[in-house]
Amino acid sequence: MSYIFLWELQEIDRRVESLEKESKSFPLLKSFQQQKKDWEQLAQNFVQEKEFLDKTKKSLRRKEMKLQSLFAEIESLREELYGGKIVNVKELSQMEKKLKIKEQEKIELEDEILKEMDVLEQKEAAYQKMSQELKLREKELAEMKKNIRQKFAEIKREQEELENKRAMIVANLDERLLRKYNEIYRKFNGKGVARATDSGICSGCRIALSARITEKLRSSSQEVRCESCGRLLVIKETN
Repeated sequence: MSYIFLWELQEIDRRVESLEKESKSFPLLKSFQQQKKDWEQLAQNFVQEKEFLDKTKKSLRRKEMKLQSLFAEIESLREELYGGKIVNVKELSQMEKKLKIKEQEKIELEDEILKEMDVLEQKEAAYQKMSQELKLREKELAEMKKNIRQKFAEIKREQEELENKRAMIVANLDERLLRKYNEIYRKFNGKGVARATDSGICSGCRIALSARITEKLRSSSQEVRCESCGRLLVIKETN
């Protein structure tokens, strides 16, 4: 068998390694994981904002009910005070005092309600904005997830194709040659097989090959090594 098949086997193995690294350090996957964390934090803040809004609305309703009660109480006190039914000076004085206290409570409560309504309005605006941002990020995450799945599916398909090609090559290699290939593959970190270029250069170390080595490559089917780096040399077959 021509040693050119070892070059093809090496190219397949290098590509398989590259795909494995790509699947482990896929940039889009890292970006997706970070954006998912950001989305989860935003979702948590969104829940907290809703809880705050619900709490504020309940508080506002209680104060509004209290204000209505104060209006009714003040109206009742005014009727009693100015209705002419009470003529006792002391009672009238106490009632006037009580009316002033209730009116002051009303003023203070109205101020509280107005402030709370302002806060509620601002928080509701922020809540709506957060809701829109959350939906947008959900959409972006869904799109990223789709792209990631497509990319991994592409990687898997290519890996399967490469595995089939590799199996066909290995099936036609004897065990001795396969062991030798595996040894030089590990020794040279995936670059144990080098091509002799048309200009007589070793593609591994980029050093010129001697005329003897070049001639041996062209005329012999035996194993040929680069005299400089020790890589197994192959020459491109011509039809």
